Amino acid sequence: MDLIVGIDLGTTGSRVGVWRNERVEFIPNRQQAYWTPSYVAFTETALLVGEAAKRQLTTNPENTVFDLTQFVGRKFSELRESVIDWPFKVECGPEDTPQVVVQYKGETKSFMPVEIMAILLYEMRKIAEIYLDQEVTKAVFTVPGSFNYFQRQAMKDAGAIAGLDVIRLVNSATVACIEYGFNTLVGRVGELNVLVVDYGASSLNFDSRLVEHFAAEFQRRHGKDLRSDSSAVMRLRTACEHAKRALSSSMEAFIELDALHDGINFYSMIRCVWMERLCADLFDKMLRLVEKLLREARLRKDQVDEIVLVGGSTHVPKVQQKLKDFFNGKMLSLRQDEAAAFGVAVQGDFLGGLPSPKLDEYMLLDTASLEFSVEIDDCMMKEVPVSKNSTLPMRKSRTFLTANANKSTMRIKAFEGEATTVATNRLLCEFEMDGITMTPGRLSEIEVAIDVDANGSLTVSAVEKSTGKEKKITINCSRLSTSEVERMHSNIEETFLDPEEELRIQSKAVLERYANSVCSSAAKRIAKLKRSLAKEYTIESSAMEALQWLDTNPSAKKEHFDAKRQKLGEMATPSGQRNSGAGAA
Repeated sequence: MDLIVGIDLGTTGSRVGVWRNERVEFIPNRQQAYWTPSYVAFTETALLVGEAAKRQLTTNPENTVFDLTQFVGRKFSELRESVIDWPFKVECGPEDTPQVVVQYKGETKSFMPVEIMAILLYEMRKIAEIYLDQEVTKAVFTVPGSFNYFQRQAMKDAGAIAGLDVIRLVNSATVACIEYGFNTLVGRVGELNVLVVDYGASSLNFDSRLVEHFAAEFQRRHGKDLRSDSSAVMRLRTACEHAKRALSSSMEAFIELDALHDGINFYSMIRCVWMERLCADLFDKMLRLVEKLLREARLRKDQVDEIVLVGGSTHVPKVQQKLKDFFNGKMLSLRQDEAAAFGVAVQGDFLGGLPSPKLDEYMLLDTASLEFSVEIDDCMMKEVPVSKNSTLPMRKSRTFLTANANKSTMRIKAFEGEATTVATNRLLCEFEMDGITMTPGRLSEIEVAIDVDANGSLTVSAVEKSTGKEKKITINCSRLSTSEVERMHSNIEETFLDPEEELRIQSKAVLERYANSVCSSAAKRIAKLKRSLAKEYTIESSAMEALQWLDTNPSAKKEHFDAKRQKLGEMATPSGQRNSGAGAA
């Protein structure tokens, strides 16, 4: 039986799972980790994906591509701000399509974002095939809830290029509900309103805010701007990512980077309260989005029964505190990072035709992420709107009259978007209903319908009621032809390494990972010694200052001597001994 794998595609990392043996099995990658960084790197000798690619970020940033979900399916003109932040080169191609330009095996190569996404998906597919010991050709993907029709179509194209039949695209927050229901709500009865707050590691972009803060600090201290040094920026970004994680469980975190820029060492630290001030507007943005969602759902916040947190940014303490305060102290359920991967693996079994009996009580209904509507004969009015958050699948129709009895055509345009003015929404397709019956003194009735299936695919149809004549179109926003998809698929299969070279690179990666681990451990010990040494210098300086004060104040009062002694003792005595009465008078 063909297994349908579930692939949770995150901006920073991806996971793959499958429902097998009456449970979800998370599938380890080639390094035996369950989380694969969503990075693709091009080098002089090889194409790297995952952890090996991410390690290229500090040494080969111009050819290491990440943030794939941020630009797949989008136009170059929509990416102008992001392009500035990426170390890799993105150019404007034909018809405003972005092109990623890299150096690969000594040549300049251009790739469409969908091709690079396909490389990541191909790797996830191979990971699954190695684990399952069988060919994998079908998959369910998670996508961000904000993805529009073009972005979703691009994900289907990427799957096809990777050799996968994409059975369904599901919103990541939606499948996180499956994990919550499966592992938490078992045995509970009645209707519940569950709010899922899905903020991935990139959603609130704390890392970028920290990078900007420390880059400015470096410039103040040393008079040099490191922002033009892509390698330095990537090293700083990696350090900021680690610091952010440390602040989830500690009140302070340290940045320690040797020879960061122009040979200058950079050592700094950040406290939780400082980060909260730096990112205050991001926390406020999060709450505005929650308020908007409640308005759209027509719910008061006291009607929310459960609050589920998923995604990397929800581990930030201030995010949790803001949400808890907003909901008047209601408890939050912080799910494991695998929640969406669990849910999408279960969804794969649902769609496989013979779901497990353990899943009989579960049903997942996704919703429309954006509004669909049509315009009739350039009237500039939104008609037959399918509202955002409508449960899928769904159908909506309305009957229109021809403009006059002598008109035998009707022009229909389909749009996606929530703007009240039709022209500012995304045009998905347009077609003309022709051959409409013309009857003197009588207007023809045309029923126009929008059908959106469970996968979010849109069909627009027009039927002349008196004759039954119909014209319809299923919208395909793919920018690729079938032959282009096949060519790109062949290129990927040829590009990926042969088994022997793959084993060589794996062994190299194991050594590199071990060496990095040893270096990291040694660096932590050295940093601890540096901080301890700095403290000893401070203590010595304070003691010398006290001796100098004695030389110049031999006749001071007793209370002055005691005060100086106490101040020096507080600095010199370890914190754990300060209240134990230790120290000679």
